[in-house]
Amino acid sequence: MHAVTPPPVPAIVQSPALDYPPEGWPRASLELHLWRTTITNVTLVWAVVSSNSDLRLRRIIHTRKYGEGACAYQNVIDTVEVQMPRSTYHTLFTNLAAISFPPFATKRMGFDGETRGIEMGDFPSNIRLDWWEGAPTGWEAVEAWRAETEARFEALLPPVPHRFNIGYRYQRK
Repeated sequence: MHAVTPPPVPAIVQSPALDYPPEGWPRASLELHLWRTTITNVTLVWAVVSSNSDLRLRRIIHTRKYGEGACAYQNVIDTVEVQMPRSTYHTLFTNLAAISFPPFATKRMGFDGETRGIEMGDFPSNIRLDWWEGAPTGWEAVEAWRAETEARFEALLPPVPHRFNIGYRYQRK
């Protein structure tokens, strides 16, 4: 008869710091979040972040590309951040608040397309809208606002690097 060896006791892992946020990390809140995932599987995310009285606009771009020397996909990420004029944000917020639309949209069929979305607010009141391949019936004004806001954000930011195949590109004047 063989002796049964008990399984090893797992190590207990504790958080390295009980303070949140970590020291030196600026306190901020997310005011507005926009995103678009293209038919080429590139995700673009724009976030308006408020820290004290400062508004910052952040853009994060993410895609996965097949590694040439490896047999695995690799994440490709680009981030950029600029200061955002409070007047621009106020105009965008006011224009969005003025839109009326039916909350329960009709679903449409489609094949390939982009996903788009808007998120605004914070706990306990948060609003998130997302849709695929064109706005649902009745949401045309919301989609127009989202497209205009994306264009305004892109006018404040450096161009999207060409290594990201996003399909169309904005023409700068």
